[in-house]
Amino acid sequence: GQEAVSRVEFQRGEYRGRRLLLKGSIYGVLKGRFEFSYDEGPKFFSEGELDLGSLFSIIRSRVLADAEGKVAYTLSYTDTLNFKATSSAITLRSRYLAVPLSGGLDLGFTKDRLSGYVKLLGNQKASILASFTGDSRSGQVSFEVSQLPVLYRGETFRTSLFVSGKGKISSDYRSLNIGGDFHTSGVVNLQGLRGRAGGLSEEYRRVRLDISLTSSEPLRVNLPEGFLYTDLSARIKGSLYEPDYVVNAYFKGGALTYFEKEFFVRRGEVTFTNKESQMDLTITAPTPDYSIIIDLKGNPQYPKAIVRSEPPRDTREVLTTLVLGGAETEGLIPVGGALISQIPQISGLIKDARGMTGLDIKVQVSPTVSPTGEVGVNATVSKDLSQRISVEHRQSTLRNPRETYTGGDVKLTPNTSIGGRLYSDRSQEVRVRIRKKFDF
Repeated sequence: GQEAVSRVEFQRGEYRGRRLLLKGSIYGVLKGRFEFSYDEGPKFFSEGELDLGSLFSIIRSRVLADAEGKVAYTLSYTDTLNFKATSSAITLRSRYLAVPLSGGLDLGFTKDRLSGYVKLLGNQKASILASFTGDSRSGQVSFEVSQLPVLYRGETFRTSLFVSGKGKISSDYRSLNIGGDFHTSGVVNLQGLRGRAGGLSEEYRRVRLDISLTSSEPLRVNLPEGFLYTDLSARIKGSLYEPDYVVNAYFKGGALTYFEKEFFVRRGEVTFTNKESQMDLTITAPTPDYSIIIDLKGNPQYPKAIVRSEPPRDTREVLTTLVLGGAETEGLIPVGGALISQIPQISGLIKDARGMTGLDIKVQVSPTVSPTGEVGVNATVSKDLSQRISVEHRQSTLRNPRETYTGGDVKLTPNTSIGGRLYSDRSQEVRVRIRKKFDF
């Protein structure tokens, strides 16, 4: 079975008349001695030390942290309870901190009131200073952090930040209030966007937030398609269950790759709120004859694009030059879809595809050249309706009517399928496919 955290051994006991006396020792995570007596009232006294290393060896996997050091304590009760705990040499490590923090603590409880402080330092810059008070009705922790190196590693989101600021946590033991003003700097790696997790506990309604966060210098935000330098301003208020938030990011520079071309960030900003999000971003890519400029505006997931050039050129020429540069780079900012929406023949297709809510739709965009030398763009929207049935629609900017069609396939057997296409000139085609291996 699991080893006991501590054990108590009675070493001496006396009972004379109306007086009772018990003495003993404590072994394990908590080491010390205790004495209990009763003579016209109970009295208790204990002193010893808490071994943080032994304690965290038991709870390390639950709290994702580790600590070392010993905390000396005294505990007494006559008419009131009195408690004192001190340490001048403790060390804290956490998966969320880049460096260990060392320092001391002082904690006391007397006259039904708790008070104390914790001070931890790391690498001569990072520090945490917290003071706390409380009684039977409420408790409060005030804290200040300076250049605290915070790490977070998620599946699609990682950060390495330095955080400074002041905050306060208070509770009436029924609800919890968390507030503070903080500023940060560092690096954010963002590989994907995930929606809000569902099924939150009703207990989250008891937690109230009032937190502001600003960047002390531009953050570097790494994306799949490149990087951005960003000034950040954020505010979150309300319940943790359904918070109100506003996040403003102001782009100060960066480089993003689309269609195998490197675009430089000229200017931009994006605003995220719990109600809606808006983006206004301008990126530019130089070519031998002119610079391609793309303005992205609207919802960050489905922005509208305005394509232009310096010096001015025909928009179709600019689009063709851009798309023929190479395959679209997968990124968090959907530049490819926004660009294709500028071509009238394809914009309706993209719009219809976005409106098919709940369907797992695949959209593929690629440049093409006809046998006559005409340059264009094909956009194909496809959907697997089941394991046997699939449909697709392709829209092309080429003049050839057989480059634009609607079709589908039905798999009859693992090796046999039948399909058809209806072309833009109303001509039709039926195809039967048979897959067979021949051994020669």
